[in-house]
Amino acid sequence: MFTSLKKTFWTGILICAITVNAQIKPPPPVLLSAYYLPVNNEYSDLYVTFRIANNKLVFLKQGDGYSGSFEFNIEVLKNDSVVERTSVNKNIFQSDYESTKAKDKYVQGLLTFRLKSGKYKLVPEIRLDKTNIDVRLKPLVKEIKPNDVFEPLVVTKNKGDFILTNFENNFPFTNKDNGLLLPVKKATSVLGLKISQNNTVIVDTNLTNKNYEGFNFVHAGNEILLRKDSIAPKFNYFFIDGFSKKLNEGKVDLEIKLNDTTKVKFRKYVIWYTKPLTLYNPEMAIKLLRIIGEDKEVRAIFKHPSRLYYKKLVEYWNRKFPQPGKFNEAMNEFYTRADYALMNFNTLGKSNGLRTDRAKIYIKYGKPTSIERKYSEQNEILEIWKYEHINREFIFIDRTGSGKFKLLGK
Repeated sequence: MFTSLKKTFWTGILICAITVNAQIKPPPPVLLSAYYLPVNNEYSDLYVTFRIANNKLVFLKQGDGYSGSFEFNIEVLKNDSVVERTSVNKNIFQSDYESTKAKDKYVQGLLTFRLKSGKYKLVPEIRLDKTNIDVRLKPLVKEIKPNDVFEPLVVTKNKGDFILTNFENNFPFTNKDNGLLLPVKKATSVLGLKISQNNTVIVDTNLTNKNYEGFNFVHAGNEILLRKDSIAPKFNYFFIDGFSKKLNEGKVDLEIKLNDTTKVKFRKYVIWYTKPLTLYNPEMAIKLLRIIGEDKEVRAIFKHPSRLYYKKLVEYWNRKFPQPGKFNEAMNEFYTRADYALMNFNTLGKSNGLRTDRAKIYIKYGKPTSIERKYSEQNEILEIWKYEHINREFIFIDRTGSGKFKLLGK
């Protein structure tokens, strides 16, 4: 059992970068970030964080729940020579099976290195405990150098702490608000900030800093925090939030202005890290609209070039189900249901669960309030799905035992 699980997991890790549609690239299975802040004129602390979703990990049944463990290693190279090496062990326990498959639940970690200025190559590796499986991940290259303005950090504020969102220091595409924390070494009380996307200015403001503080990166619970520390090196920290819901998927440009002559630019991305799998194939995702009777909309979208399919699909959902922000909850729910159908309603000899009657009902109405199974003397299987909120039930029959359920009464 363990061997087959390992094979399934690591095969998934290795092929995760293969996309159904080359226009849309899924995020990597392990999200890595690296930041640095100077300690003194000679050294800086380099903070490396990682974030791995539960559905990318291996869990085994243990007692009343499920457990998993791994070792995360980082080698730091300069001029192809290893200058630092450290690791951290992680043990995870989930009380229910569904949590082991969740893509919105994560295990996180933090490793710290004290380094001189220079360019470094960070080589991460994961080792599954009790196995001989080691997988090297894509290296990160980080240059440590003196600056007046350091890389802005994507965070959320929690009382006196800042929680690192820890999505490769990008903005996760979500309905939750995320902000920016901007560390500035140069003494200044006002900082100009412009945030733009697709040639549209989202934010153009001056930030005022009233505090000169020291923060340290700490791992508390399952969060990576920037926490006030009286003995940590002090910087001017500027913070802004209330804008991230206005951002679409894609590039985001930041321009930080210290004075009339000093401007620093950074580029970040808005990425839908929990995007349903079915959305990675826009053509298939568009065809699924027929389940909710949108044949006319499907034909209209397909009149456009294929490179615009995803854009037009997003426009459809925003037009039909407008939201207060750019993230569309209705679209997410619809295609999350489609993912469930794709994974759970396959039949023997028929790999696409999306074409089944059960899939069509599940995608249209969601998870049933209850499901009842009955068996006949002829080895037929009946499934009765009840939906209390719409006061309906649907009866499916499998006459062959192959998993091919047909809806009765169509």
